[in-house]
Amino acid sequence: DIEGSEVFALRGMQDILSRSQALAVEFVPHHLRNVSGVSVDEFLAPIEPHFQTLRIPSKGVNVESEGFLRTLQMMFLRGEEDDGIIFEKGPS
Repeated sequence: DIEGSEVFALRGMQDILSRSQALAVEFVPHHLRNVSGVSVDEFLAPIEPHFQTLRIPSKGVNVESEGFLRTLQMMFLRGEEDDGIIFEKGPS
């Protein structure tokens, strides 16, 4: 748990992400806005090239890559956080 610095770690682990089948990451709008100072677009930039599906188990939501931004922007605008959103290589 790196308290809002996830985007910076993700930017530095592109080779690891390219070889990973899944990524579980915390999504906290407060951290994006007030700790790392990044947008949802910037949060997704190092993730999107590597994964095709987003699962949000707490909400029962599965989203294909074209819906990543819309889904997370809505959560961001509502201030909804989640301890474990999961990005995966294959379709849901």
